[in-house]
Amino acid sequence: MHLEPYPVYPNLTPAQAYLKSFSLALGSELRPLGVGVTCAFPGATLGTNFAIRGNCSDANYFQILGALDCDEVARRSVNAMLMGDPEVMSQAAFLLFLL
Repeated sequence: MHLEPYPVYPNLTPAQAYLKSFSLALGSELRPLGVGVTCAFPGATLGTNFAIRGNCSDANYFQILGALDCDEVARRSVNAMLMGDPEVMSQAAFLLFLL
């Protein structure tokens, strides 16, 4: 996954890059022990009150691209973990912001 900076969220992309790098490194170190690590990037998620608390429910990624229900995000994340994927993006549309 390629991360690009978000002009209005200067802390978001560095935090995502750190989490991705940390997860990949941790997964690499733990693989010989039979432990897998999956880094989940959920994207816009409904049912968590995040958008309301963050005062961003009218943001483009909720309005234009839509958001997935938290149960669907969890299902996709768990499936990716069970498949041994090192990372999962719950929303394909979320990739538009990261390319």
